[in-house]
Amino acid sequence: MFDVGWSEMLLIAAVAIVVIGPKDLPRALYAAGKLTRKIKMFTSDIQKSLDKIMHEAETRRNHP
Repeated sequence: MFDVGWSEMLLIAAVAIVVIGPKDLPRALYAAGKLTRKIKMFTSDIQKSLDKIMHEAETRRNHP
């Protein structure tokens, strides 16, 4: 998706430890995980709705 390699991941982790701090890092990662999960669920719901709309439109077009 983002094509992030190991060197970039290490750099991001180092910056996160410095900026957020090692004490609060687990809480921040947990919050980021929850946000990511919500975004994935939201986009999945949108995709399912669009697929349903497209299927209904094709059905109406094929069966006048």
